[in-house]
Amino acid sequence: MSTSLHLSPNDAYAFRRVLSKMDVPDDLELSPVAQLLLKTLDPQNNPAGWQMLQDMATQDHEIMQQIMYIDPKTVPPAPDNKKADQLYVPPLPKQAQLDAALLKAAEKVGRFHQDCTHWLIQKSPMTPRIFLESAPLWAVGLAIARRCVLRLSFDDIYPNLYFLWVAPTTYYHKSTGLKAITNLVRSTFQHLLLPETTTPEMLMAKLAGQKPSNYEQLLPVEKKLEEKGTRFAGQRGMSIDEASKILIPKKYMEGHAEALMQLFDAPDRMERELRGDGKLIIYNPALSLIGATTPAMIGRYLGDAEWESGLMARILTLTPEEKDVPYVVSDPSPELKQMMEKLKSRLIRIHNAFPTPPEWDALYGNDEAITLPTINALMAPEVIQRFNAYSEAMHELTDPRRGLDERLRGNYGRFPVLAMKMALILTVMDWVEDGAKNTPRISLAHWARAQMLTEQYRASAHRLLAELNVGQDTKNEQKILDFIARAQKDQPPTKREIHRGSGIKSRKDAYAAVDALLESGTIEELERKTGGRSARVYQLTNV
Repeated sequence: MSTSLHLSPNDAYAFRRVLSKMDVPDDLELSPVAQLLLKTLDPQNNPAGWQMLQDMATQDHEIMQQIMYIDPKTVPPAPDNKKADQLYVPPLPKQAQLDAALLKAAEKVGRFHQDCTHWLIQKSPMTPRIFLESAPLWAVGLAIARRCVLRLSFDDIYPNLYFLWVAPTTYYHKSTGLKAITNLVRSTFQHLLLPETTTPEMLMAKLAGQKPSNYEQLLPVEKKLEEKGTRFAGQRGMSIDEASKILIPKKYMEGHAEALMQLFDAPDRMERELRGDGKLIIYNPALSLIGATTPAMIGRYLGDAEWESGLMARILTLTPEEKDVPYVVSDPSPELKQMMEKLKSRLIRIHNAFPTPPEWDALYGNDEAITLPTINALMAPEVIQRFNAYSEAMHELTDPRRGLDERLRGNYGRFPVLAMKMALILTVMDWVEDGAKNTPRISLAHWARAQMLTEQYRASAHRLLAELNVGQDTKNEQKILDFIARAQKDQPPTKREIHRGSGIKSRKDAYAAVDALLESGTIEELERKTGGRSARVYQLTNV
């Protein structure tokens, strides 16, 4: 039977340092087993011991991936005095697991991704790493602007992505990290960014290349930005600090979720008939989106129906892996500015490596269908085998008999395509860095890196649902305790009375919460007789 093994962050860090032939910090707290291994094998001084540790680590895919994904040059993990939550993530079937050689090769690809993440960590050190690692993927996907495509038998894959950072407000510094990557993009190609606040109608008009109603009153520099933006009208991006606003089920937001799904899928065109604007046509759309919100807002606006509608399956929802975030003193450094300038130069090279779309006015003299000039990416033959293996693994994990949360079925179905999108983005990064010669070609190492990221995001989706579930259960239990405390002054209530009086909409949820409180000993069950009939009632324990 397959089991999921987990090293402590400190143990994984120590093993990664040793296998990279680097010293382990003296003050790093290790588990007794890790201490015993390192003391017995002495891998830093004994080559045979080093090889034995390497062989032991590669025996288990889960362990090896935990070790190899760590950057040995980073500072040690922050101390965590809390007991780690036991989160179950279905282990990846064996046929899709990456071997040690691929994990090692994955370290060397996506150089812009690594350098940009390093800059972001210094710029916003209190923002979770999983958030910051997603930012360069969004930025480069936006820079490509749908001008690179991987054509597979079932669909064309474009490199646009949707990321949503989900964490409680303030503590995790989501806004700081989001501001850093947004400023980098805005200072590089501002014309590709859409306004953060917009209605569905305004979004459609902007993506269709319509000029704002006050265009003639704009400053010349703003007009120039509008003109540059219309060349990439349907291939732009959004950075939204409170992204739940795009999910609000209000009257004026009707149709927004469906539009976002289409914009992610990158069709040849989208059409909308609007009463005020007439017929809007978006040519070659591909929206790139990054945003931040809180679990509370997700829980408020997204029910089971929204999770299963398809939109959330297209969004990579990221949650922090760490519970404790140590405070880091702000230390402005001129080096950060220099690093940013170098990243801007590299990012604009990526943007300029692809054909420039024609000017909007020139299209009116063309009778042919409007198509965006693109470069076709290729891939090594082994990549499609790995893609199929990962797809088969995700299919296997969605077997109803495995008990996967229904809300995640759509996500699991799309993880392979999302991984391929990331592999394409990582490939383009290196292709441009190497001079943009010939055609971008996805290697096994690029796929391995993308799969590793996707596996992180798969675990993240489970963390989010676990938090949402726990949060709602806790709220339901508190509502029930408050109601019982009020009601038992007259007489202890029945389950039916608890459901009606506690304000919990779902009877199933209310009854489940009563059973959980009963099992924990927080409430107790009594028998109440009325007119010869008996009923089971509940009161707080030790009343």
